[in-house]
Amino acid sequence: TYLCGDQINDVLCLPVVEGSWVGRGITPIIACNDKTIKVIEGSKLSYEIGLSDIPNVLHLFMNDGGFNKQKVLYGTKDGHLGLVDLSSESGTLIWEIPTKNAS
Repeated sequence: TYLCGDQINDVLCLPVVEGSWVGRGITPIIACNDKTIKVIEGSKLSYEIGLSDIPNVLHLFMNDGGFNKQKVLYGTKDGHLGLVDLSSESGTLIWEIPTKNAS
């Protein structure tokens, strides 16, 4: 069991399908108050991605993680929207854009 030392704002799981995170079960993704998105593997932190602000919502890109089933959209408290690619080795920030609204 993974114990997160920070406030968790949202949780989702990457889809379990052939071709994405092959050989792994459910992969939880958590948005935390320390301005990170954390990827959990089993009961351990696999890696985290630092963001410009606190992520407060996560959603699978195209409702299924996109072509490779590992892309996640996020929204931050200061109103930014972003997209990350969460491969099994490390995550990549693809883009982040500001909006006129904040949560």
